Amino acid sequence: MRDFDIRDITEHCYHDGTVSSARCALWGNFPEEETEKSGLKTFNFIFSPRPETDNGEYLPKFDNYDILHISVTKNESGYEFTIDCSKYVNGETDFRHLHFTCEKISACLCTFEDFSYKNIYDENTCPEGREFLDDKFFICTDEYDIGYGITVRYEIYGEESESKNKYVGARIANCTYFKNGEKIFEHLTDIHHLHPFKSIIYHSNGHSYIPFHTDLYGISFFEIETGRRYDYIPEGLEHDISFSCGESFIVCDILYDSESNLLACDGCYWACPNEIFVMDFSDHMHYDPRMIRMHGEIPMDYDEYDDIYFVRWEKGSLILKGEDGKEYSVTKARLREMIAEKRSRFPIEDLDN
Repeated sequence: MRDFDIRDITEHCYHDGTVSSARCALWGNFPEEETEKSGLKTFNFIFSPRPETDNGEYLPKFDNYDILHISVTKNESGYEFTIDCSKYVNGETDFRHLHFTCEKISACLCTFEDFSYKNIYDENTCPEGREFLDDKFFICTDEYDIGYGITVRYEIYGEESESKNKYVGARIANCTYFKNGEKIFEHLTDIHHLHPFKSIIYHSNGHSYIPFHTDLYGISFFEIETGRRYDYIPEGLEHDISFSCGESFIVCDILYDSESNLLACDGCYWACPNEIFVMDFSDHMHYDPRMIRMHGEIPMDYDEYDDIYFVRWEKGSLILKGEDGKEYSVTKARLREMIAEKRSRFPIEDLDN
């Protein structure tokens, strides 16, 4: 997120949008009128220190109320924030009036949630924190066995911390992979991914791939048999109003289906909601970032902040679990149809020619 600008309110229409609240944050959707005008779809505001309303209470929790009025003024001590909203509940209109002050507001105005289609990786790309790659900043070594003779060693560096959580001061990690005890490759990763992916991809093309991270948003693949690697880092650390896309999806785990060469990507947008995207993984060296979002394929009564989880791949379907605890099926034929639609809407010259 970034620092709030008063123009985040004055230059956009919020009336008839929806808003939700909890403790120190407001988030919601812009009205269709604003989306058509500017492309903006969602907004998030986080207030600090935790604000108190006029009656001395923290912000109440409510979901999807219609915005009637919103205003912000800046003063010597920070900001004065006012929002009026309502919702028809059990036959009656529940009206909310929130008025509070705070010292700081963090903001994120997003056009849509997706995975950026511009790869900014080059051979000089490295994660932040390289200045800590010194023995005096060494924190610990973690080792993992990811199966089939592949082990991973994470050497973590950073600042000292009094916390019992050894990762609190971490700033960077040097990650080394071994096959049957022999080193096959290494890479650096930033503080957001201090653990490896859970599994190796055994592709229908006969090759095996190790997925890994070099930064928060990107995803990379190492081909074990040949030593080739492919890195994809989407443009922008966080896509907000100044970019052409919404915040880029953070891939936390991937689950491959050899029958269809599709990857289910489990991840999130800054911790919530948990989401599943699906991508075509027919050729990792011509990686196609035009992933398709599963949120709209779940027929439960959900909102944008409900979680969706991967369950399994089946013969002809992807099985997901909604926040209601029920399992839902999306056919692979439907997934292929959605991918084709996405490619048609967002052509990429290097991939489509």
